[in-house]
Amino acid sequence: MRAIGVVTQCRRHVALTSIAGVTVSAFEILSSTIAAVAVVVNIAALLFLGMQVRQGVRNASAADAARKEEWTKRRKEASMQFYMTTLERREHHRSALPPDRDRESIARFLAETKNDPAKDAAVRTYLSYLEMLGTGVNTGVLDIEIIEQFAGGSIIAAWNNYGFWIIEVREEFSAPAIYRQFEIMARAIAVERGVEVWRPATEPRSPLPADESGRAATDADADLDAEPEPDADPNSDSDSGRESARAVTGGR
Repeated sequence: MRAIGVVTQCRRHVALTSIAGVTVSAFEILSSTIAAVAVVVNIAALLFLGMQVRQGVRNASAADAARKEEWTKRRKEASMQFYMTTLERREHHRSALPPDRDRESIARFLAETKNDPAKDAAVRTYLSYLEMLGTGVNTGVLDIEIIEQFAGGSIIAAWNNYGFWIIEVREEFSAPAIYRQFEIMARAIAVERGVEVWRPATEPRSPLPADESGRAATDADADLDAEPEPDADPNSDSDSGRESARAVTGGR
């Protein structure tokens, strides 16, 4: 009887079972079950979190694209408004100067600026306006596409015909930043149009950029404020053109 009581008591404290020939306790089975359930719950939580993260990334990308599109639209609108607002000022500055595409008249005018402060001031005021416009374009505040469509041809022509004078002024004052933003803008617009611009004789010429805009290079001077084309080629790097440039600047 005592032996039977001992066995019964042992059964109360430790329940033994056999699974696949291995004897384990009920406590071990319960622990394993809880651990397995915890793993499943964690995996499910990770999957749900991953789905939420992916959805959040998609939503953020869509929102970012929408913000960029809205910003681009607003920048284009602001660029149009800025150009139209300052158009009168630009025309006022240009009124005292030869047409942007008339290289010979501009060359004669620039030759007279050395002894005529009023003409010198007129040139510098106009170029300062173009420098301000270039700063807006180069910093992304103004949309280059809008400025190119409104005045791309005249901007390129202005650089082609005032560029040598600007280079001479930079060398005279050892200030390479003078009207630098205007130059960068003119070159960028030229790339957009697939045309070359005037460059110093010491600067190597780069290959003509491919016209990715679908616009013919012969249309480079077609814009809203078109003016008569000069007889001389503004993109020419001929010896006669360089001699003319040196004569205009007085050999400075």
